[in-house]
Amino acid sequence: MDMNGENVGQRKMKFRKTECSVCYNRASKLFCIPSKDDMYKKWFSMLKWDVPPEQLKYVLNNARVCDRHFSEWCFTSTLRQKLIKFACPFTIGDDIPSTSRQTLSALPSAASQCTSVEVSDTEPCSTTELCSPTPSRDTIGHLQVTPKTRKIKTLRSSVSKLKKKLYEKRSSSRFLGQLKAQLADKPHLYNFVTSQLKMQYRDIKGRRWTAKEKSFALQIYLHSPSAYKLLRKFFAFPSKATLYRYTYNIARSPGFCKNLVKCLKSQSSRMSESDRLCVLSIDEMSIKPGLTYATDLDCVDGFSTVKKHDFKEDPPFATHALVFMARGIVKNWKQILGYHFTSSSEVYSLQELIHEAIDILQSCELEVVSIVCDQGPNNQGLFKELKVTKDAPFFFHNSKKIFAMYDPPHLLKSVRNNLKNHGIFFVDKVASIKPRTCFADWSHIQKLYELDSKKKICACRKLTKRHIEVSGLKKMNVKLAAQVLSHSVAAALNLYVGKEDFDSKASETAQFVYNMDKIFDSVNARSRKHEKKEMCAATGNSGHLELWKEKITWIEKWHIRSSITGRKIYAACKNGWLITLKAFIGISEYLLKKIKFIITSRISQDALENTFSSIRRRGGFRDNPDCNEFRHTIQKVIITNFLKQSRTKIVRTMMHIA
Repeated sequence: MDMNGENVGQRKMKFRKTECSVCYNRASKLFCIPSKDDMYKKWFSMLKWDVPPEQLKYVLNNARVCDRHFSEWCFTSTLRQKLIKFACPFTIGDDIPSTSRQTLSALPSAASQCTSVEVSDTEPCSTTELCSPTPSRDTIGHLQVTPKTRKIKTLRSSVSKLKKKLYEKRSSSRFLGQLKAQLADKPHLYNFVTSQLKMQYRDIKGRRWTAKEKSFALQIYLHSPSAYKLLRKFFAFPSKATLYRYTYNIARSPGFCKNLVKCLKSQSSRMSESDRLCVLSIDEMSIKPGLTYATDLDCVDGFSTVKKHDFKEDPPFATHALVFMARGIVKNWKQILGYHFTSSSEVYSLQELIHEAIDILQSCELEVVSIVCDQGPNNQGLFKELKVTKDAPFFFHNSKKIFAMYDPPHLLKSVRNNLKNHGIFFVDKVASIKPRTCFADWSHIQKLYELDSKKKICACRKLTKRHIEVSGLKKMNVKLAAQVLSHSVAAALNLYVGKEDFDSKASETAQFVYNMDKIFDSVNARSRKHEKKEMCAATGNSGHLELWKEKITWIEKWHIRSSITGRKIYAACKNGWLITLKAFIGISEYLLKKIKFIITSRISQDALENTFSSIRRRGGFRDNPDCNEFRHTIQKVIITNFLKQSRTKIVRTMMHIA
């Protein structure tokens, strides 16, 4: 380029990107030639450049102009860091004013600023130059900064940061949108992934957890605290202190929890009339006797809480935890109302606690249809106090009829135990036209297992040694009892009758097993439709009422004789089945006027037994936790199981109740 305006376009141009192409100054701020047609022509005109077309691309890519060739109005701020849209440069020579003798002229130079003073006198001319170094661009910018400029700079920096955050958010939003589409059938996994992405980059003390996230963490913690501790090293989960605060106000002390009642009332206000139909379940869980100091209550745990003790005499140690639970019949919800520690050596009135629990449910606008319990001695005494019999399987509470029944799975286990220990006499049509007295013998089932287990293709594939040699804790397993008294065992007994020296009277045992299978299936229906007629939900024309009435007549003719003395003995399971089936008839006749069908398995203690299982398996194998362990564990179980279909808002409300 020719700074004097000469046409040097025919010579090959050479530029450096690190210096100004006009004054060859290595300035701190250099600007590129604009690529737009109208703009670069203006720049070339102002700089007096004649650029051949074949070198245009090279010039646009490599030529640079420093900030000294632009006036103040060409910049967006006094910091001189960015040009405005229509800025044009100028050559320094155009701005140099004419100088004469005795005139002070300041000419900028690439190296320094010099002040030249010429003095004309009688003596020869002398010239004195005073040079001072040129201030750097940083110094000039600093000197020109004003308070408003600082504010503008701060705001622009904030805008830049916010733009970066917006870009990151939009990118993550697109990623989450794709992830949500891929995990459309797995919403829980999607929620977990989004929660981890959100929490991993936050400080531990800055994490805020939703009620659902805390409930999910509680479920893991209940299975194993050590496993939860290990997971926290790799994933973002709430701390143990957070979970403790989350459950602090829930069922801290024995009795009926007021906080739970308030939340239950809030939830029931959103239910329909049919959804408010419920069953009250009561059951005891054995706990380890012993005393522990409860720091949260500032008292000693381990004594019975059913009665108030003045401690003048030694109060009895707690040996059981009595739990009250409500469960929906139409809508599948469940909620623990409260619990008490009881002692096997203490006589207390269970009737008062039952009426108190029913009052609580009625105050929540819930309709209690029935109470369900097992056949423990205390519960049999309760039925006597309430005057519940096989002819009248109900009692009245404030003029409201409430049915009472025993838990069908417990009754099935009791029948299996009596069949194994003594055998059962019954009247039925087996290989005859008229009804006759038959005998169901456990030895037939034992012989069936011995023969069938030796064959490669078994008729009773599920029948194992565990089903035959029942002892200890195996007696409490409902699954083993249901698989023995099943249709497949009855069919296999009939198949083996008359073959391989098999007793012909085994057909009587097969008939007994077949009848018990039909009874248990009818009171354990879990879906509206099923392949087996008895496993369908009870309706007006499903045949359940007729089946129950028929089997009541069949059970009434049972009698059991001792296998040792041969004397007739009383079997509680017989009376229990009569009360339960007649209660089912009464409940069905009452409910089918309001609803279309009944899922009979919901009128049982299954939900409460599952709660006990959650407490026992907390942190490993704990069949008998002490009072303190039971109290803290049931708090967490209540939260994780709080009205399985409840909304987060209701759970959050429960946490903040004073």
